[in-house]
Amino acid sequence: MILKHIITAVFILAAPAVFAAENPITSLEKIKTMTADFTQINTIKDFGDDEYKGRMIISGGEKALWDYTEPVKSWYIFSKDSIKYYDGENNQLIINEGKEISSNVLLQMLLDMKNINNKFDVKTAGNVISITPKDDLGIKSMTLTVKNGVISEMKSEDNAGNVSRIIFRNVKVNITLPKDAFSKEPPKDAEVFRQEI
Repeated sequence: MILKHIITAVFILAAPAVFAAENPITSLEKIKTMTADFTQINTIKDFGDDEYKGRMIISGGEKALWDYTEPVKSWYIFSKDSIKYYDGENNQLIINEGKEISSNVLLQMLLDMKNINNKFDVKTAGNVISITPKDDLGIKSMTLTVKNGVISEMKSEDNAGNVSRIIFRNVKVNITLPKDAFSKEPPKDAEVFRQEI
């Protein structure tokens, strides 16, 4: 379960890259908002596949929501100064907050794609963007497949050989988000844990 969420966090970070243009690397900087439904298939080495479904919302430079709806309801809300994770299976809300969170390179990618080349080697071949970390960040490689002007699929492999594949549907970019887009709250009886980073 924890590994699923680590892989998810990695995928979320690249999600703002949704425009297909002549130079898809340049288009990474153009996303202001994005919404999409997704299916996520995690292949854990020696354990097989797990499948999850949900919806994501990104407001570039501000917040991101990764909202699982199946098989268990759980969610993440990322911002510049906190990460909130609701574990629906255990009815727990975990809040990580602190000034140092803004220095986390993966979170910086999530909220500001302009500096992607500082930490990653980025290459394009046709409609596929390949991303490789310059330093050890826990992921070996990531590919983004562009179809009909948006990212249709993301695939990542971590250093342990575990693979995650996310298929996006109903992708919308640069739309006006409702004011309550990131207003997720756990049930009133959820346990709350706070951790300062």
